[in-house]
Amino acid sequence: MTDDAALYGDSFADVYDDWYADMFDTAGAVRTLVALAGPGPVCELGVGTGRLAIPLTEHGLEVIGIDASAAMLDRLRSKEPSAALTAVLGDMADVAGVLDAAGIVGVDGRHRHVTLVVCAFNTFLNLSAEEAQQRCMHQVASLLGPDGVFVVESMVPAEPDEIESESLDASSVGHGVTVHTSTDVQSQIIRGEHREPTADGLRRRPWTARYLHPEQFDELADRAGLVPIHRWSSWQGDPFDEDSPSHITVYARAGTRS
Repeated sequence: MTDDAALYGDSFADVYDDWYADMFDTAGAVRTLVALAGPGPVCELGVGTGRLAIPLTEHGLEVIGIDASAAMLDRLRSKEPSAALTAVLGDMADVAGVLDAAGIVGVDGRHRHVTLVVCAFNTFLNLSAEEAQQRCMHQVASLLGPDGVFVVESMVPAEPDEIESESLDASSVGHGVTVHTSTDVQSQIIRGEHREPTADGLRRRPWTARYLHPEQFDELADRAGLVPIHRWSSWQGDPFDEDSPSHITVYARAGTRS
């Protein structure tokens, strides 16, 4: 696996659902993804504890979820999801190879084509090297059928001169948690940790991310033969503009959409 592939999941698996359950527009995301997915199957990169994957199966879709963290997948399986959800341990930078090794291939021996690949809420940024991000984009493209789409959700970072090299802030999850980050604007790598006070002392939950601007996502996609066909600022389809704090971008294989 790539460096730190499982770091985020292993750090947050035990608290993810409690801390973040109310922070997402999960209903809006599921509604949008169902509309984009067609007949399926769907592949989710960084499936985690199943926040999106489980309701997608409840809408009749077959979902293949990949995650590098065994701890996250243990939490997912504890929910006893539908048989329509297949959880696979592996690095999403090598998603096509992981699915091949798991036997999730078409009858002709090639990777099964999917109608939708989704990577939600900054999960793509957990690939903390440009090479891994580019490899992931290429492998996603290889999984998409002719009319398939890749949907990625990510924050929009500040401009380099507005980014602090070091910060310590209260976390939005509450519980007295603080977040320490160190940012290298040249490499665009953030190394951080959530610091959680517990009865046994300070619990440190480390993570690493490589942030991207929307234009950089488009460059990675272009090199993989993908083009953006939609970009929104929310799962409600609100227009994206220069003030949007996040983006949801839909990519398709070049030449397949007007």
